[in-house]
Amino acid sequence: TNFPLLETLQTSYDARTEVGKEHGKTIAKQYDQTFMIQATKAGLLTANRYGLTAAGHTGATQVTMAGANDHLDPALLYAKLIDLITGMRLKDVDPVADGCILLVNHTDFATLAQSELLINSEYMTSEGTKIPTMKLKAWGVDVIPSNNYVGGQNITGHLLSNADNGNAYDGDFTKAIATMFAPDALMAAETIPLTQLLAWDNQDLNWVLTHYRSYGVSPSKAPFAGVLLKP
Repeated sequence: TNFPLLETLQTSYDARTEVGKEHGKTIAKQYDQTFMIQATKAGLLTANRYGLTAAGHTGATQVTMAGANDHLDPALLYAKLIDLITGMRLKDVDPVADGCILLVNHTDFATLAQSELLINSEYMTSEGTKIPTMKLKAWGVDVIPSNNYVGGQNITGHLLSNADNGNAYDGDFTKAIATMFAPDALMAAETIPLTQLLAWDNQDLNWVLTHYRSYGVSPSKAPFAGVLLKP
């Protein structure tokens, strides 16, 4: 983002700070979404991507709702999430010990919050201070709501997709209701961490604020992921 010198001097607030915050939000949302895309892709794998067929090297777990609107019922939604967790356990995945999380959108999270079978927990700081929060657990697995979750979306033309990676970050996730995955379900690497550069341009009399990072993520061990789908 460019900030002309005169505009910077005449602005009553520090625009560079405010724009920097928006840069951070934009990059953070994109970062979260790319991981959620690949986690959901991992959950849709019906075979292990490494071609191994031995025990422990199976595909991911897919569970499908019986009716198109069953996810609107707290009891039916919770029951299918238990089926998803059980399916992963049968593939030697321990959702709690392996660090699984369950991703949903805020609408389905609100539906789940109405189920008497879920546990609402609270955070505790290192000083022992308790912070109440709507953090739900399903059989010990954290249920995380996010506006960045890709369930119900058909993503095309993603910023990180290109011909060289086979448009790896595009995908049709319109039937996905929830995604559960552990860190082992993904392979990720970062070449350049999030970096900020604020530079002065003598020629154009501009401040130039730039944020950049370089990273990539893809599905890895399929059994460590699963999805709940609409029929």
